[in-house]
Amino acid sequence: MKNILTVIVVIFSCASCSLDGLVKVSEPEIGSLVDPKFLNSREGVIALFHTSLAQFQRSVSYMSRDVGIFTDELTVNPDGLQHGWTLIEARIEETDSWGRKGVYVDGYSTLQKARVAAVQTRDLARLINRDELSFLFAATYAIEGFSILMLAENFCSGVPLTRVSFEGKVEYSSAASTEKMLENAVALFDSALAIDHDSLRYSTLAKMGKARAYLALGRYEDAVLASSEIEENDRFEISYSLQNAPGALGANLNVFWTGYKWSLINWYDESQIINNDGINGQVWFDSVNAIDPRVKVTTEVKEGKLQFTQHVRQKKFTGDAKFPVAHNIHHKLIKAEYLLSKEDPGWLDILNEMRRGINLVDTADPGDTESRVNLLFRERAYWLFLEGTRLSDMRRLVRQYRRDPFKVFPTGRYDLQPVHLGIEFFGDAYVFIPDSDEFLYNHKYYGCIHKNP
Repeated sequence: MKNILTVIVVIFSCASCSLDGLVKVSEPEIGSLVDPKFLNSREGVIALFHTSLAQFQRSVSYMSRDVGIFTDELTVNPDGLQHGWTLIEARIEETDSWGRKGVYVDGYSTLQKARVAAVQTRDLARLINRDELSFLFAATYAIEGFSILMLAENFCSGVPLTRVSFEGKVEYSSAASTEKMLENAVALFDSALAIDHDSLRYSTLAKMGKARAYLALGRYEDAVLASSEIEENDRFEISYSLQNAPGALGANLNVFWTGYKWSLINWYDESQIINNDGINGQVWFDSVNAIDPRVKVTTEVKEGKLQFTQHVRQKKFTGDAKFPVAHNIHHKLIKAEYLLSKEDPGWLDILNEMRRGINLVDTADPGDTESRVNLLFRERAYWLFLEGTRLSDMRRLVRQYRRDPFKVFPTGRYDLQPVHLGIEFFGDAYVFIPDSDEFLYNHKYYGCIHKNP
């Protein structure tokens, strides 16, 4: 919360007024002092947009990693003593300095920064020259909407959406319910789609964002319609860099990379795949030589704190691989879920057609409604592996399909680490919680409305 109270700017230039040139950015400088003359210029508006995009990139990566740890996709390093990640993995709430409990993650502040910078970009563009900079409007509506969508999908009901103008004026917000956030996101996506612009990527982001918001609201038919115009090759992807950009503080790294060596004896690696996590978890692979092509893994031995340990690592996001935020696979899965809700057998045809496209054999109709839902969500889990949708799907299974959360989320004994900080059992947290700074700086915020899935 503290960090979003200042204007956030990254110094960048843009030779053309095209969103195609505004895709790959560097690490932003937070709260840097900026010459007001620069800020009140076309270059300043574009720099502010770069800040929004950079924060959005970081938040997508952070949230996808932490969603994977919190659910059943990833496990933390068995050799490490990573207290924060262990609490996230075991779904244990910790008590902050204010005596409030929650599961806190890095992605919260970056999503808020992305949202605030998007609004600031639009406001400043209107002030400078609306016609010349109107190409940014659709993109900022899409980024703002998707940031709110991710807050709604992954955090408790009750997230403040404070507004900070580019002059620094703060309009504090009280807690917004999950439903209100999703409806807000839909309105922003509609605004993005109502504006003519030159980028298919951002229209794809807005269409898919709108579809995901409707899906989270249980409005399956609306979700299908919202994403129906997304073609097979339409995508919004995020690019990451292995190298620092000129003048940047650091490379905008993808946190899914194979981990980093914190010291001579400590490997901090948050990208290990786990089967049957907490009894209920998916089986992601049989062995490294017999795996589903949608869940790419590898093994290698690294020197850890306690021993040489075999790590099962993901291979989906390595090097400077692009991260797919919005693509046509989402639409197909949403359509299959809609048809299943109508008891239309076409739901299985969609899933099998998708499987044939990657040389997988057809899957059979299990015969009853509960098993069909299980199959659909298993296919969603494989197709969207590590793309940050797993927590939202688990919550939907509880909220929309009336599943027992103890049969959806990992549960039972927690004994995945030789040293597990005294944690013996999985907890009962089902959502992430806004940063403690909200309580310190936002006098209108009193915490979550509720923490139910």
